[in-house]
Amino acid sequence: MVLPLLQRWLSVTAICITGLVPYVPSLAQGPTSEQLWDDLILIENAPDQTLSKDQRLKETLLLKKKAEDDHLTGDSVYARILHRIGVYQYYTTHELNKSIGNTLQSLAINTSGKKGACPRFAVNSYVNMGYYYMSLLFYDEALRYFDSAVMLSRRFPGQEKFLLDARQMRSNILYKKGDLQDCVEEATRGLQTALALHDTLFIIKFLNQRAYAYARQKFYQSAASDIATASSLATLKNYYDGIGVNLSAHALLLESMGKYSQALQLYDEAIKYGTLSGFLPGLSEHYLDAGILLLYKMSRYEEGKSYLQKAALTAAKANDPIGEAKAYNSIGSIYFYQKNYTRALTYYSLALIRIGIPAAADELHSPGSVDLYRFQDKGMLLSAFGNKTECLLYLYQRTNRPDYLTACLRTALLTDSLVTTMRHEQIGEQSKLYWRNLTREFFSNAMKACWLAKDPALAFYFMEKSRAVLLNDKLNELGASAFLPPAEAAKQRSLQINVIEQQQALSSISSDSPGYLAQQSLLLQAKDEQERYIRVLEHMAPAYYQYKYADRVPTIDSIQRVLSHTRQTFIDYFVGDTDIYILNISASDAHLLQLPPGNLRDSLSAFLRLCSDRQHLNSSYNTFAALSHSLYQRLFEPLHPSTKRIVICPDNFLIPFEALCSDSAGKHFLVYDHAFDYVYSARYWLKTFPDIPSDGNFLGFAPAAFAADLHVPDLQTSITSIQQAASCYPGYTCLTGKDASRRHFLEQLPHYTVVNVYSHAKADSTDNEPLLFLSDSIIRLSELQLLQRPSAQLVVLSACQTNVGKNAAGEGIYSLARGLASAGIPSVASTLWQADEGATYEITARFHSYLSKGMRKDEALQKAKLDFLKKDNAENLLPYYWANMTLIGNAGPVHLKPAGYPWWPAAIAGLLLAAGIIVYLKKKS
Repeated sequence: MVLPLLQRWLSVTAICITGLVPYVPSLAQGPTSEQLWDDLILIENAPDQTLSKDQRLKETLLLKKKAEDDHLTGDSVYARILHRIGVYQYYTTHELNKSIGNTLQSLAINTSGKKGACPRFAVNSYVNMGYYYMSLLFYDEALRYFDSAVMLSRRFPGQEKFLLDARQMRSNILYKKGDLQDCVEEATRGLQTALALHDTLFIIKFLNQRAYAYARQKFYQSAASDIATASSLATLKNYYDGIGVNLSAHALLLESMGKYSQALQLYDEAIKYGTLSGFLPGLSEHYLDAGILLLYKMSRYEEGKSYLQKAALTAAKANDPIGEAKAYNSIGSIYFYQKNYTRALTYYSLALIRIGIPAAADELHSPGSVDLYRFQDKGMLLSAFGNKTECLLYLYQRTNRPDYLTACLRTALLTDSLVTTMRHEQIGEQSKLYWRNLTREFFSNAMKACWLAKDPALAFYFMEKSRAVLLNDKLNELGASAFLPPAEAAKQRSLQINVIEQQQALSSISSDSPGYLAQQSLLLQAKDEQERYIRVLEHMAPAYYQYKYADRVPTIDSIQRVLSHTRQTFIDYFVGDTDIYILNISASDAHLLQLPPGNLRDSLSAFLRLCSDRQHLNSSYNTFAALSHSLYQRLFEPLHPSTKRIVICPDNFLIPFEALCSDSAGKHFLVYDHAFDYVYSARYWLKTFPDIPSDGNFLGFAPAAFAADLHVPDLQTSITSIQQAASCYPGYTCLTGKDASRRHFLEQLPHYTVVNVYSHAKADSTDNEPLLFLSDSIIRLSELQLLQRPSAQLVVLSACQTNVGKNAAGEGIYSLARGLASAGIPSVASTLWQADEGATYEITARFHSYLSKGMRKDEALQKAKLDFLKKDNAENLLPYYWANMTLIGNAGPVHLKPAGYPWWPAAIAGLLLAAGIIVYLKKKS
């Protein structure tokens, strides 16, 4: 076989070199599949200077016709011919629809399972399909085909090159879609394979891709490590494109650290290497990144415009419409900052037109959200429409033309729909938080437009869409599980537990230890299995999908109907960089107020610091009184609420409003007049949680003593206190000492109506997870998701800092209290600082006493605090002692199981009644 092929190859080469005739495959009558295969291999392997892509396409089409004429269309040879036609059409005629059609036919043959099929080659076809859909900007379809290539390649050794291609393109698409957490994880999977194969070029690609995603999320140390490793490898290999991308990633890292001049120098170096590599899409991105830095961080507008114009020109040469659109969008922002709003609006519209959104040609109108669904670079759309919203707002403020304000609000609603779509498309919570932070300015502009339009209903809508949406998604997901068959729900639960357990195992290993990479691989595999299964569920169970992604925002009317029944006032806050908006909703009215922010964040932080420091509070009480009264005047007094019960929906802050003073002397606290309840959002407040029967009314945890390796002090008096609280309830269980363990916490907590934990907790404002200490171990915030279908209506965390954690833009504080809320527990009473143990226990005991008598939770907590304040002790007046505990969630009364009664009184009564009836009947007869 080899000799005839070599002879034919030499003769073909000789003829082609003379230039006398073009290359023509064998035209022998009645070819066999083997002959077709030989001819196809010759076409594939011919040098470019011998056979152009146009000629390859023509000759391969001839082979296709011969195969069809002789009915040789059912095996892998014909499938490979179709595959190659698709490739040559992509590179020559750019007819992607034909490329896709031929490749799909090839896949249908090779995945049919029939004799003559070659499933191994289908891996290559899946990768090509991914590339074709990437070219069409259909990222979701591309991801699915690359994923199929990954799955199939595992069955066939020797397909690692395609596996690396698929992983690399998946990580690139995830980065483009803004799913930065998944981008990191996919790049890590690819990197592990590339390291095993010693493929240096792919190692560089994966490290650079991961560094970009790390830098965008401000994970400085991880980004710097990847950049350093990739830089040395790319330099060693003299890999120009890799060096350019690495320099750009390093520049992005420096930019995120505020080192702008150094970043610009590296972008310029990246441009030089990008020019040497000749890879135009990459070069365009380097120009774009440098221009954006000059625009947004350095305010050097004309220099930035020069870079951005070069970015647009280079992207046009590369046939990269997204690159062009991004450049035009940024040029529009330059004109915006120069206050040339009309010119800015033109460029924003031009950016949208360039990516195929013709409706954007009318600058005062925007397309419908359905029209944008097919365009899957939502980050690009989000930026363009967000910029357009802001520009229209400023044009209205300058001209007072109503059509500008109308267009602004319409565009804001469209932008919000893009935010929602992006959130649903992403899986990783870290990615969602990244975009929640980036969209903060957009929501500030939307709120200002609502204020100018005097539209409190729309303002409430945007407040809700900016508030605790990830918590709402998690609660929706819990509710959606009810629509799954028991077996599927159990499998979903098992996969979720596996991810959490693998994450905790990785957290316990140092990143430089030998077992770290192996454990990281196990975690990524667990996440991969979970994500695949979730996608299957969303297609298999439509009701599950619809409930999970339900995003309906309540109306003000629906809020007012509830308020008229509960006799409460709902106060919603939105704190922007330039303004504060307060929406005051009563049963009969709704008012939107706008206030200047001043130094509100600093004042709130100072207030909390004073409240949490007994000594400082005592020695500087006049300072506290002045600050407390000032915050009262700004945040509460203008509202004049008419009800005693108040629902507070804060925005990226949480202070005890009950410790604000209505007088400048600091003597009359709001706790004297109002009962406060805090909520993450109106949707959370209105949420109807499933009514799951409990095993008992009260469950108490009091470890009292802790394992030595936990390094926390004992709480010996906690046992007495938990027993005192438990005695308020009929039907209780107390787990103390060693029984108050991690296992019992996870197993028992879901099965009781009211749960109280007397223990230690640890939290701060960093990325470290909040911890709750049990007798033998700890519970991390993420592990609270292991609580399954809780019947608990209220959890009381009598521990320090249980309402403290990282503050995420628009999402609130990631605390232990929030973790319990996301597990489906409707109410949590938790603490804001490390307060006096005796005061906390006393207030908690009184709280339970009132709860057990049927009192509403907010009023029970208020009364418990008032009782404490009435004690004949002047120091008790300090908020440090009594303002620490706050109620979050549903403020209605807890519904307890009725107390059990002895059977014998009822039996005796029954016998007496029966005897009486018998006597009566005898007398009557």
